[in-house]
Order: sequence, then structure tokens, then C-alpha cells
Amino acid sequence: MSATLAAEAEAAEDAARLRQTIRWAHMLDEAYTDHEERGRTAQELAEAQRQAEADAEQVRILREQLLREHPELAAYVQGQT
Repeated sequence: MSATLAAEAEAAEDAARLRQTIRWAHMLDEAYTDHEERGRTAQELAEAQRQAEADAEQVRILREQLLREHPELAAYVQGQT
């Protein structure tokens, strides 16, 4: 009978270790996922910033071109900036 109890106790310990291993694996998966999402978000923010800077530069170039072609608009444009 004691051999049966020892085997059951060992099986229970194995099951507990397995549950703990599974919990750790889930926590690691969540941590990796969170890290990846934060990295992706940072990349997206950096790309949005680059795009905003490129858009601002394009607006500046177009404004300069417009003023060269239509100098009479200079007073209006200066009031807008």
C-alpha cells in the first residue's frame, strides 16, 4: 500500500511541476508578445514622425513654389504662418 501512496505522491508532484512549467511558459509568451507590441508601436510612432516631417517639408516646398509663381499671394501666406 505504501508503494501506491508513494507513486501517487510522486505523480502529484510531477503534475504540480508540469502545471508550474505551463504557467511559466504562458508568462514568457505574454512577456514576449508585450515586448514585440511595444517595439512595433515604437516603430510605428517613429514612422509617423518621419512621415509628418516629410509632409511638412513637402508643404514648405509647395508654398515656396507657389510664392515664386504668384508673388501677389505673399501677403496672404505671411498672414497664415
